[in-house]
Amino acid sequence: AIGSLGTTGFQFFWYYGLARAGAIDVALLTAALPVFICLGEHLTGRRLLPAQWAGLVVAGLGCFFLLTPPIAADGLQFLPGTWAILAANLCMTIY
Repeated sequence: AIGSLGTTGFQFFWYYGLARAGAIDVALLTAALPVFICLGEHLTGRRLLPAQWAGLVVAGLGCFFLLTPPIAADGLQFLPGTWAILAANLCMTIY
């Protein structure tokens, strides 16, 4: 059941959000997926491995560069597709 939610839910929400959100928003939230997963791990009481910490740093740097001008002058815009991408990240975190 959790596998179905993780894979099917992620794909459904991600493609739905991809069609309805801005490219920068999708790129930013997709780059932040390791952060969501590591936070989920932390909430369940598991320790993060060094490779997971490295993933957090890389994802954080990617998000930083996507939010700084001139790439993203308007910042993150919460359109309906943006919420779908967040739901996709949540599905993958639960998985």
